[in-house]
Amino acid sequence: MSLCDGLLPPLLIVLTMIPVIQASNRTTSLPSAATLAGCQRSCGNLTIDYPFGIGSSHCFRQPDFELICNNTTQPPRLLFKNGTTEIIDSPSTAYFSVAFSRSISVKANVSVYNMSWDAPGKSFTLEYAELNITGCDFDIYQVLDQSGNVPAKLCNVTCPNRGITEDIARQYCNGTGCCSIDVPIAQTFQLMFIRHGKGAVELDAQSNQSSLWNTINVTTVYADISWRILDQPTCASTFDNRTNYACISEHSKCTDGYFTQAHGYICSCDGGYQGNPYILDGCLRDRGYNPFQQKEVCDRKCGSIDVPYPFGLEEGLQLNDEYHVTHINVSNGLMGIEDTTDYKQYMYGMRVTQEPQLYIGSGKSASVQWAVANLTCLEAQQNISGYACVSINSTCLGVNSTDGYIGYRCSCTLGFQGNPYIQDGCQGVVIGLSCGFSILLLSLGIMLLIHR
Repeated sequence: MSLCDGLLPPLLIVLTMIPVIQASNRTTSLPSAATLAGCQRSCGNLTIDYPFGIGSSHCFRQPDFELICNNTTQPPRLLFKNGTTEIIDSPSTAYFSVAFSRSISVKANVSVYNMSWDAPGKSFTLEYAELNITGCDFDIYQVLDQSGNVPAKLCNVTCPNRGITEDIARQYCNGTGCCSIDVPIAQTFQLMFIRHGKGAVELDAQSNQSSLWNTINVTTVYADISWRILDQPTCASTFDNRTNYACISEHSKCTDGYFTQAHGYICSCDGGYQGNPYILDGCLRDRGYNPFQQKEVCDRKCGSIDVPYPFGLEEGLQLNDEYHVTHINVSNGLMGIEDTTDYKQYMYGMRVTQEPQLYIGSGKSASVQWAVANLTCLEAQQNISGYACVSINSTCLGVNSTDGYIGYRCSCTLGFQGNPYIQDGCQGVVIGLSCGFSILLLSLGIMLLIHR
């Protein structure tokens, strides 16, 4: 565990998804670390894990999961095989971010223009997209289906300021030279642009003032794609036909694709295991925790926020662009976060046996629990060199979610307080009394030291 290369350990957020099937029926012909050894596993700063792959057909599970690395750009760009949709984070989970764009040249005496986007394969669904559309003097419609229904108007773009530039229009994207629209769950969508008035008859007169008059540009501000394995519609159906079952690793499980129009399933490792469930022996037990600080000097402040060990920071106190840290409580194993997304509170629901619900907050602020390793206390204590609770007066506590065991954290024993993750971090509690007495609580009993 690296302690100063960003905030660690990672925030544990639990989605309630019910595992249905455990992996079985493995053969030596199935994909493994050995069979995939020669496959390209990176593109720029992105990593590529099976079932995705580049190059030879044995490097990816099926044609949908074939990717292209465009090395002619800097940095290199990772693309789906259609070459038009770019992957902008590593495709290792059921959801990942993508980007795409379209540029439509405006022509004289043409008033209607169309643009469509199709998922890069049947295994994929666009979960959500926010698009910015720049140009001048047109209405934007979404074509809902092929049944002849009237398209739904989304917004309109005008250019009352004839000299407005595309850069300025994008800054606000409020209808003047630019319009922002949301696209809901879809495997395909089509937009129609209808220019105002006489269409592009006046194009030549305006073209020398701004590129907005010459082109309609569609770009993603944010877009998410989900993916599923489609050889069976559900996990339950794999009981009858496991010929091409994807969850082949020991300690892997199957989960139905509940949140997408496409059916199918995804694979994940069992609790306490991590790695790649799509390859043989891909799910491995957590290797534990490094209890020693990796740098002699680490920043322990970010503004007004204390950053205690085992957390560390290098470039700023935030988990990512969506979750910002507001406080860290080592004693209670809690981290305060500010959520900049629209996710619901139940996604953070955590619990520990015989302890109160460890989700506190409303709206976009919350306090959630974390664990230092995905191991039980018993497992962690069997490897002393990797055991996190290094203070003499510390103890190990299990961390559970509503779905099962998550891992462990450390706490000072009764009568002590401080940081259990550092040597001599748990110190005796000194309580000042109103009469001028103080009480020092020791681990081997309670000794009252009375001072006048």
